[in-house]
Amino acid sequence: MFPFARTVFAGLAVVGTTAAVTLAVTPSASAATYYNLVNGKSGKCMSVEGGGSTANGAKVVQWSPNGGAEQGWDFHARFIET
Repeated sequence: MFPFARTVFAGLAVVGTTAAVTLAVTPSASAATYYNLVNGKSGKCMSVEGGGSTANGAKVVQWSPNGGAEQGWDFHARFIET
């Protein structure tokens, strides 16, 4: 598992449902910060199937925490004009 600096609790809408997730802050050597999204009920992480494909349409699944890069997520703020 990644070394955690702090844990933040939040809600995440997933396919029309709301699931409680734990956001685990993962400091890295670069400027990026990565998070593990953990389902509060199952304890499993949001993971990209197949070892972390970056291709469009890659399947996202719940998987036991393994510390792999396919379970590290970062967030980018965007302003979308309507």
